[in-house]
Amino acid sequence: MLRTRLATAALAIPLLVWLIAWNPWSLFTWLVTAAALVGVGEYFTMAFPGDPVERAFGIVAGALVVVAMVVPSTRRSRWRSRVW
Repeated sequence: MLRTRLATAALAIPLLVWLIAWNPWSLFTWLVTAAALVGVGEYFTMAFPGDPVERAFGIVAGALVVVAMVVPSTRRSRWRSRVW
């Protein structure tokens, strides 16, 4: 068991360091987005195992929130322009 964990860490840690430090920012963003979407799907599958309508609504709403955080905004808000 420990040998498997160490082997996984030996492969995963250099890959993550390369991904975060030396790779294009967009690839890291896409991977984090994919992980967040998988997490949203898993959460709502566990939270609403018997109600497919609420589960679907939660997954769609969660996906919209994740995508809204990832998509860059071209419009500058009035509040930010006054504060900074």
